[in-house]
Amino acid sequence: MDFAAVYHKTTEQMSYALDEDHLVVNLKTGYDVKRVFIVHGDPYAAGILGGNERWSGQREEIIYQK
Repeated sequence: MDFAAVYHKTTEQMSYALDEDHLVVNLKTGYDVKRVFIVHGDPYAAGILGGNERWSGQREEIIYQK
């Protein structure tokens, strides 16, 4: 996979809240990308502020495609 072909910026066009429970994240990729996974979660709920710097998040496959 060509990692240079993956593009995302944290701007209004590429990521925004749809409502209180849904977030839209847009990625631009090359044609060789078959699957995409997102790792999400709240690192502060895992204790990052208390010195526990280990956070793994929750991994999910993104199945929607334009």
